[in-house]
Amino acid sequence: RFVAGEEAALPVDLARAVPSLRVRVGEPVLTAYTAYNPAMKNIKGMAVHTVTMHGEVRSGLDALEHINLVQCFCFNEHTYPARQRVNLPLSFTIRNTLPEGVNTLIFNYVLVRVPEQG
Repeated sequence: RFVAGEEAALPVDLARAVPSLRVRVGEPVLTAYTAYNPAMKNIKGMAVHTVTMHGEVRSGLDALEHINLVQCFCFNEHTYPARQRVNLPLSFTIRNTLPEGVNTLIFNYVLVRVPEQG
């Protein structure tokens, strides 16, 4: 599952492209989020992420060690242009170290403002 949000003071709307996907361990996955900046000026931000695992045995535990993030908009700061929508790709693979009994991974991204330099 994919979850999106933004800090209260940030006017950029972060949204997931799809609510969920069925994936297999070791299979490359490509999906995306989008960000829309309705403001009249560019805004600099960065996504903070968590990935948690849920299932029969484990629930809510950090799953990042079982995910190979190939491409993620959380790696870098981004400038969100005024009144534009931006596509933010996310590419990952689930490692075969994922514990047995885990049937859901929740990717949660929160967009936060990066302070202006100067």
